[in-house]
Amino acid sequence: MKKNLLYLLVSIMSISAVNAQILNDFDANQNATFEGWPNVPTVVANPDATGINASANCAEYVRGTEQYAHAFSNLTANLDFSTNNTFELKVMSPISCTILFKLEDLAGVAAPVEISQDVTTPNVWTQLSFPFPTAQSNTYDKVVIFFDFATSTDNTFYFDDLELVSGGTVTTGTQIDLPITFEDTTVDRTVTDFGGNVTVLGADPLNAANTVAITTKTTGAETWAGTTMSTPMGLASAIPFTATSTKMTVKVYSPAAGIPVRLKVEDHLDNTHTCETETMTTMANAWETIEFDFSNEATGTAALDLSWTFDMASIFFNFDSNGAGGVYYWDDVEFSGAVNPGNQLSLPITFDDATVDYTFDNWGGNATELGIDPMNANNTVAVTTKPAIAEVWAGSAVIGTTGGLPTAIPFTATETKMNLRVYAPAAGVPVLLKVEDKTDGSHSCETLGLTSVANAWETIVFDFTNNEVGTPALDLAWTYDKIAVFFDFGNTGTEGMYYWDDVTFGEFASVNENNLESVKIFPNPVKDMLNISGFEQAEQLSIFNAIGTQVMNIEISKDDLTIDMSDFTSGLYIITIYNTNGKISSYRLIKQ
Repeated sequence: MKKNLLYLLVSIMSISAVNAQILNDFDANQNATFEGWPNVPTVVANPDATGINASANCAEYVRGTEQYAHAFSNLTANLDFSTNNTFELKVMSPISCTILFKLEDLAGVAAPVEISQDVTTPNVWTQLSFPFPTAQSNTYDKVVIFFDFATSTDNTFYFDDLELVSGGTVTTGTQIDLPITFEDTTVDRTVTDFGGNVTVLGADPLNAANTVAITTKTTGAETWAGTTMSTPMGLASAIPFTATSTKMTVKVYSPAAGIPVRLKVEDHLDNTHTCETETMTTMANAWETIEFDFSNEATGTAALDLSWTFDMASIFFNFDSNGAGGVYYWDDVEFSGAVNPGNQLSLPITFDDATVDYTFDNWGGNATELGIDPMNANNTVAVTTKPAIAEVWAGSAVIGTTGGLPTAIPFTATETKMNLRVYAPAAGVPVLLKVEDKTDGSHSCETLGLTSVANAWETIVFDFTNNEVGTPALDLAWTYDKIAVFFDFGNTGTEGMYYWDDVTFGEFASVNENNLESVKIFPNPVKDMLNISGFEQAEQLSIFNAIGTQVMNIEISKDDLTIDMSDFTSGLYIITIYNTNGKISSYRLIKQ
């Protein structure tokens, strides 16, 4: 029978200021009546009267499929936290999940306060503590408990022995906020898994001194299994999106390239206010920073609405596929805002200059972003994924800040060739290169090339005098200041991943990329002095510019060289080394 809670609390405190104040043990002390939504808890026989809970009865709560299903108690008096400030609750859950404990003011004057704890061992009684050491006394008169918070899965939960006890302290730290690094032990680094994910904090696989989040998408996990990067309370402050600042980055270490990673932001108080966007990993078993642009929302999801508050973020690995035990490491979640426009791109396009804006435009289902050369972790390249949903005409263009190049490609009657360095998953892949007027798409010219090797770099030469059948011929009266590339042209997407680099104009020098591992060229890019060592019986070194003209030749008489390149024009160069054994090796060099 429901009794006057205030009378009970005063009576107990008069006996001992440190004794627990029992709200409900569902046996002899039922001092607070529990209700619920959409279902009401019922008192039942304890299904496992062993361990930490041997009492005869407990409460059973069937949560149903409502996302914010909860049990609650409207108290008859406001709570006094002057002596006791921590709620303890025994829970038996059929799954590992998050339990959110919330205090509300029925009058609606004070803002609610809440804290969450995780159940990590299913089907046994677990003692949970919810400390509120800073909560204001005589303010809150409603207790709300969310079982398996913010999900829609129907499960049955048991709870018992809700008590208010002394000595509570916040041991989890301050509420987390961007940037998230997992290094600060004063911050609450709790994350919230759902759908079958399991996330723990652990050591960076490449640097044991660095703490990162480690997410396992367990076998059989839901296609939408994910991890919220905080407690259900979200971030300490809203993500500062604007019309021009819409991007976030996450550092990811994935077991494979081509893994779809989705990032979702939402209002932690209103799960209908969301925005989702998706990108692909480009490397296997290596760290990379991937960018998420919320102005490019995922198909079928809501567009970014700047009138909404976004103060919660969740990450989904291998989105839209059931779990297979994959393990993903992640770290350094940051709001990057607007891309620094930097300098406008120009030929040759190398993707190595940090001061240049290499913004991409994609269509037909393509996804292109900057990534790491699969053969050289120090080289930045463009990485294009043509997913299964992509059209036969899916393509990508690098457009910078002005939609293309700042000046026209200098075609002449005798200079009609361009070059593209490509790393494809197969030989015989058709690659279409298109040039056009960025202000008039009808002024264009297209030509086709084929890859000749699989999983190796090669330079494909495109001659625009051999335009693709049914497309306009090269017209020297037109302006061509935009470049687009189409991989596996004429075929629908097959999840193929294509790396590309060094878009150049002119007849490019042939490059043999079967290079000597002993040769070290640094720094690259170079501003002034270039150092080269490890020649291995080399006898001659030549440097060629991007159109194949030799600009330097050196006889090698020692194991290392220093070359002054301060007077060289900025751009792409090829260093070719000729050995006494007949081997020729070539290396890319960027002069800043």
